[in-house]
Amino acid sequence: MLAGPSFWKTLPLIGWPGISRHALATLLPAPAQNHPSEARRPRALVLDPRFARALRALGYEGILADRRGNFGPLLDEPPQLLCATAPPSDLITAVRTYAGWVKDGGMVVLRCAAARRGRVGAACLHAGLFEVQQVQVGRSFLTAGVVRTSF
Repeated sequence: MLAGPSFWKTLPLIGWPGISRHALATLLPAPAQNHPSEARRPRALVLDPRFARALRALGYEGILADRRGNFGPLLDEPPQLLCATAPPSDLITAVRTYAGWVKDGGMVVLRCAAARRGRVGAACLHAGLFEVQQVQVGRSFLTAGVVRTSF
């Protein structure tokens, strides 16, 4: 006997699968084609390794932080993008910190469970991000916002 859809919804989510390229492509601007003399691709600071494969497929250079969150020597300038899983508490402070690591006009993308999507979206707005968008990815949501430090 096959299990019905309600059975699958009751199962706990053990782990988060990787993020699809299509889901990220709906939130992120396409990386601009670099001039031949400029060999560097747009940089993304990746705090959750599940973003890495999709970012690479979209043309971003992913810089993975180590387990303690150290990434300082890897960055000579602020990245255009930061991808992370939304922290369980103190969302506004975390989003403000993440926005401080990204250059002006860059984006912060957070992954969260569907039940927390409203809180994460509100935290992005309260932290000062603009053009906040959300996209459903399986049983989770991606929330993205643009960082503006100058007007």
